This record gives sequence, C-alpha cells and structure tokens, in this order.
Amino acid sequence: MNTYVIRQVHTFLMSELGFSTNDARRALLSESYRAQSQFASNSPVRPGEHPFRKVIAASPRQIIEIWRGRAGVNPLARNSCPDLALRAPSPYRTVFEAKYHSTPSAVNAEAELVRNIYQAFFYLALPRVPETKKHAAWDYEFACVLAYDATPDGVMRHAWNSLPPIVRSACWTGANVYVMILRGSDGASV
Repeated sequence: MNTYVIRQVHTFLMSELGFSTNDARRALLSESYRAQSQFASNSPVRPGEHPFRKVIAASPRQIIEIWRGRAGVNPLARNSCPDLALRAPSPYRTVFEAKYHSTPSAVNAEAELVRNIYQAFFYLALPRVPETKKHAAWDYEFACVLAYDATPDGVMRHAWNSLPPIVRSACWTGANVYVMILRGSDGASV
C-alpha cells in the first residue's frame, strides 16, 4: 500500500499546500523511504526504548512478566514505526497506519479495524522525542488510519459504519485519530 499512498501524499503536498518537490519529500516519512526516496525523506521510526507494546488483550500478569524479563522477550520495546508520517514543513504532524484489507471475513475485518485504530492511537500517545542526526522528531498531533478495503462486499467499511456515530466521531474529536476507509471499485469512501 505504501507504494501507492506515498506518491499520492507527495502529490497532495505539492498541489494542495504548494510545496516544492523537495519540501514535499522532506515532509513525508515512510517505512519504505529507501525504495521511495524520490517521495519520502526518512523513516518515521521512533528512537529509544519504552516498556509498552502495541499489544491488545495482554493481561496485567503477562505484562508484568514481560517487564520482569521472564517472558522470553525484551522488556523494552524499540523502534516503534508507523507506516507513514508527516512532519514540518507540513502543517499536519500526523502518523499513519496504512493497511490493505482483502479478507472477506467480517470478523477478520472487525479485528483489523480495532488493531489499526489502537496502533494509530498507540503511536500518537508516545511522548515527544527531539530530532537527531539519524531520526526525525517524534512530535505528532494527529493519527490517521488509512485502510483500503479491497473486499468484494466492503466488509471493513461495513465494520466501521456499524459502530455508533458517537464512537466514530469520538475517535477524531476525543482521540485525534481519523479513520479513513477507502474503496476502489465503486468509488465510495468513508
């Protein structure tokens, strides 16, 4: 998905915000920046360690065992990395979880939707880190779940639309997480 999204975001920065090619490239960070160096300038990876993971449904017992080093994994998480991010000179400092969903199962779509929203919120909640020679600053104000629903029946879009409007609205108004489900064949988007 990064292959298609990076180019479009780069184009948006130039056409809608009036950025030069270089400013648009500087503003856009991507996990795939090495393969997309004409559009993105660096990785959005967050340097440093912290004791939190993007895990949903870990019990307090499991977490304490991880923190104590008894679970066979490093107690400190490293290199949290969203798929994309926007930084200065963009006025929108935003982290993106960009996903491609093609599994026609409604249950799978619901699980993916929840995971993606939680991951976006997790990234947004991590504290600020200043820019270094190797890493961009981690100073985001917004998060976006950008999911392409490639299923024949739009199961991910349906999962999102099945949530009460107050919940969908609160993702943005209460958590600064904007959820965007895109569809290609019928041109519809949410």
